[in-house]
Amino acid sequence: MALAEEEPAIGEPLLERYLNVHRAYGYPQYRNGSLWALLAAVLLHPSQDWVREWLTRVGQVVLAAPNRGEFLENLEIAVLALQASAGDGTAEEELARRRDAAVDQAEALPPSSVRGEGDVWGLHRRRLAGLAEAYSRFPRDGSDPSGLVARALAVGRGFAGITAPASLTLAETASIAGPDDASSMIERALTAAEEAAHNIQDATFCARTTARVAAMRERWWPSPPLSPDQLAKVIGRLARDRSSPEFSAVHIIGESYAHHDPTARALMPEQMLTADTLDDLASVYQRPIEEFLRHNEEHGWAPGEHLPSGTRVNVPDPGFPPLVAARLSAAVLAGGPPGPELSALLRQLAPVTGADVTALATVIARLLLCSPTQDAVLLTELRRLATEVAPATAAELTYLPQIPS
Repeated sequence: MALAEEEPAIGEPLLERYLNVHRAYGYPQYRNGSLWALLAAVLLHPSQDWVREWLTRVGQVVLAAPNRGEFLENLEIAVLALQASAGDGTAEEELARRRDAAVDQAEALPPSSVRGEGDVWGLHRRRLAGLAEAYSRFPRDGSDPSGLVARALAVGRGFAGITAPASLTLAETASIAGPDDASSMIERALTAAEEAAHNIQDATFCARTTARVAAMRERWWPSPPLSPDQLAKVIGRLARDRSSPEFSAVHIIGESYAHHDPTARALMPEQMLTADTLDDLASVYQRPIEEFLRHNEEHGWAPGEHLPSGTRVNVPDPGFPPLVAARLSAAVLAGGPPGPELSALLRQLAPVTGADVTALATVIARLLLCSPTQDAVLLTELRRLATEVAPATAAELTYLPQIPS
């Protein structure tokens, strides 16, 4: 800002570049915190016309919607599997090429993310998961779905906020494509999700993601699994009312975020560790106290009532039902051979995913895998649509050329 004021020809292009970096940054919580700090400096510029112009630019960046780890490629992978199953040799070769390339690229990744390169680690995890699910429904010689899951689990940790949901997806994929006893793979994936959640630097984002993982562990990975009748009933309830407390995230009073790296730059706020009332939790999670009271109405807790350590508290979280829908779609896909009954259940789940385009693509890809067709014309149209909604090509998502020697 000082340079922009003293030497505009030099400083303003740098300021513009700085804003463009923020525009492309995938975590709105961090981006807006940084822009808030910049705002004070912008307001100090002596020219009010200049301030008005640059405030507009800052506001545009605040409203930007960059990629936050969204993944739609599994739609095209699912269609390729359908085409291969219908006897399309070219599609089968393309699917095998993608599988081999995905394995090679994942094996060549460095062990952790590099600042400025984006989180391709999450993309590679999800790509391998999509391929594993496709091959689990339409097996081919050498496809090895469980091996693809294992390869995805071995990918190094990327950005924590993207790693956590990607790891939840891997747990689902393990239940679909893993060996008969996939429990160890599922546990590895859930643990990876928990570790990532505990290391998200933004406090509210960390708490929300941790509560989502906790709810997944405790409520949506039951042992034994839901029966077909139970699964159908819970999908019906989710489709009717996704805001029900049944589909809330879960905070555990006394949560210590045990996997949090103590050397991390961001210090965990004390309130995150000590919160033991609904009022406290409303502040930590940045959700209305009225919603906390509604989601925990059965307990009759007062807003300021201190709750004992270990108490499970429902957390109102509009971002969680799409993840539940994705989890239930995996249970459907793992539940039996493709057919109209399974497809009908998955069609109920698609609208629940809302604005979470990754969860939507995951559910629709699984719907496709549950709806095999031999209609070549229909499959060609599906392939065209899948390519249009997921324009990210292999070249865009490949990390290999960027790996330092």
